[in-house]
Order: sequence, then C-alpha cells, then structure tokens
Amino acid sequence: MIRPTIIPKILAPNFFSLALVINLPLLEILYIAKLAFPHNTHLYQLPLQPYCTSQWSSSPPSSSFFMHAFILLWWCGLLVTSVVGGNNETDRLALLEFKAKITHDPLQLLSSWNDSIHFCQWRGVTCGRRHQRVIVLDLLQFSELVGSISPHVGNLSFLKKLSLSGSSFHNEIPSEIDRLRRLQFLQLYNNTHIGKIPRNLSHCTNLNYINFGRNLLDGEIPTTLGTLSKLQIVSFEGNNLTGSIPSFFGCLEEFLPQSSICLRYRSLM
Repeated sequence: MIRPTIIPKILAPNFFSLALVINLPLLEILYIAKLAFPHNTHLYQLPLQPYCTSQWSSSPPSSSFFMHAFILLWWCGLLVTSVVGGNNETDRLALLEFKAKITHDPLQLLSSWNDSIHFCQWRGVTCGRRHQRVIVLDLLQFSELVGSISPHVGNLSFLKKLSLSGSSFHNEIPSEIDRLRRLQFLQLYNNTHIGKIPRNLSHCTNLNYINFGRNLLDGEIPTTLGTLSKLQIVSFEGNNLTGSIPSFFGCLEEFLPQSSICLRYRSLM
C-alpha cells in the first residue's frame, strides 16, 4: 500500500499545479523533488528508490524527463529567490508605508501612489526592467512634502538611488537605511533631520555619494564611514556637527577637489 505523500503547504499547491501544466506523473514529480531537495525528506515519503531501480535500471530516463526536471528545478529556484530576496509586493508595501509618513502634500504630488496603476509608474519611482523592483526613489522636485522617512524604506532592497532633498523631512534618519546594500547615491540635502549620522551606513558598501547638508544633525562624523571604499563625495555642511574631521576624508582628495568635501559653516565648529 502506498503511504500518503507529505508536502509542505508552501510547495504543495505549486508542485501539483506544475504537474498539471507539464503533464508530469506525480511519481516523477516526487522523484524530481528528491533530486532537488535531497536532504528534505518531508517533500517525498514514497519509496522512490525501489521504484526508480525497478523501473529505470534497464533503460535511462527519457529526454522529456530531463526537460521536466530542468523546468521544475528552474521553477524551484525562482520560488527560493522570491522567498529569500523579497518581491514586487514588498516594494509596493514599502512605498505605501513611505507615503503614510507624509503628513502634508498640498500639491498632491503623491496622488498617483495608489493601486490604479503599477507602482513602477508612480511619480518619483523608477524600477529595473528585469525584475520590476524599485531602483530609484527621487523626490528632488517635490519641495512641498512634509513628513518623516519611514523605516520601511529599508525594505527596498534593490534601491540604488535615494534622493529626498529640498523638502521638509524631519525627525531622525532611520537606521534601516543600512539595509540598502545596493545603494550608491544618498541625498537628504536641505531638510530638517535631527539626531546623529547613522553609524551603520558603513553597511551600504556600494555608496559613492552622501549628501546630508543643511539639516539639523549633531554629534560627530562616524569613523565607520571610512570603510566605504567606493565613497567619493560627502557633504555635511550646514549642520551642527562637532569633533574633528576623520582622517579618511583625506583619501577623498584623490578623487575630487577639497571644495567637494563640504564641511563648511557650522558643521564642525
């Protein structure tokens, strides 16, 4: 008697629906599952080895079987990527959380941020063509916005450029920004941010541009920024920073003139 098959809920409906699409017998689906997940015995509880030995010992599997195996393994790879790396819905929800933190939008600049159109078409949002994930959030021209930056911005894991200058964003810069490992361009110029410069920005190892000028930041410049090997431009001018200029700023002179390292006004006075 064949024992019932046990398949996790997250995979079960997908395995069976895929079997219907490619017209693959259940036993072959289970055998491919054994190949795909050799250490996960919960995916298959049938005695597959005897079946395989008795049925296929005299002749090798057909080419159609390998085609089915390839399709299933490819599909499983997409599933794992989606679970581990987030998906488009993650980005959409993060943007809506960002909008929820906007307390004043008199010109209705974010009125397009709703489900009537895809979030990749929302104003200020740019998505990559391949994965349809947010790679740019640029609200530089949205000078009438008032609010704070939602910590959910850290969920935009494909983000490369974040530009929120010239508005009235206040409160502290959320530490969750350090989760944006692909971030290259970070501009929060001319707002009213308070608090410290996030120390964990050093986790954003692809950063080459940081502009926090003309805010209300205080404290010292984190020495951890010195680990950002790709960093070329830094601007902290017009804040209330104290302490000395970290020695790593001298390295930036190799890339740009001293005037590009903006630490003027009350930054370090």
